[in-house]
Order: sequence, then structure tokens, then C-alpha cells
Amino acid sequence: MNEQSSAMLDYLAREVMKSLLASPAPLPLWQVPQKSYELAASMLEERRKMHEHFAKKEECKNSLFDWMIKDGLLTVRALNCLRAEGIEYAEELAKCTERQLLKFPNLGRKSLNEIKEAMRVKGFSLKETT
Repeated sequence: MNEQSSAMLDYLAREVMKSLLASPAPLPLWQVPQKSYELAASMLEERRKMHEHFAKKEECKNSLFDWMIKDGLLTVRALNCLRAEGIEYAEELAKCTERQLLKFPNLGRKSLNEIKEAMRVKGFSLKETT
């Protein structure tokens, strides 16, 4: 835990402690400090998880073109096939199945495998066939 996280934990624990002491059914005094730090740590963990969730959601919105330029994960052919079908974002691509992609004009097995690998590298996957 870095100094900033430690300071945030101390601040939250103090605020939680105030609330616990002011509550109508207070805890025994000897339990208040421990409970305060437990709740504060829990709050910080939830905050971290929310941050990760929204960061992943933002990553999901990155355009496929950005992938190709920055990481070289998609060929121009695969990218153009997806764009021709109106797919610009990883989020939209993740809603497609392999079968749907293979129906796109000029998108064959090789491009499909390339797309699947790009999605895997970025932590996403195509929709499962039901």
C-alpha cells in the first residue's frame, strides 16, 4: 500500500468511526477502531473494483482502428470487412458470433482467426454460439 492509499484509508476510517460512534446502536468502544478500518478497507476495495470496471468499459469502446494502428493486431482487410458491416468498436464486435462474421463479404477463416486473436489479446471474446 502506498502512502496516498494509506492516508486515504486513515481518512475513511476516521469518518467511519465518527459514524459508528454517532449511530443509534453503537458498537462496544473496543470494537470501533477495528470495525472502522475493516469498513474503510472494504470501501477502498470497492472503489478500486469500480475503477477497473470502468477502465475496462472504456477499453471496450476503443475503436478497432486504434487497435490496428497502435498494436498491429488487425490487417486492413479484416478491419475493412468489419467497417463495411458497421462494426467500429470492440464492444460491437464482442456481440457477434463466428458464424455471423463468416457471413460478412470478403471475411474468411484467416481474417476470423486474426480477429479472434486480437480480441483474446485485448481480453475480449466473440459471442458464444447458442
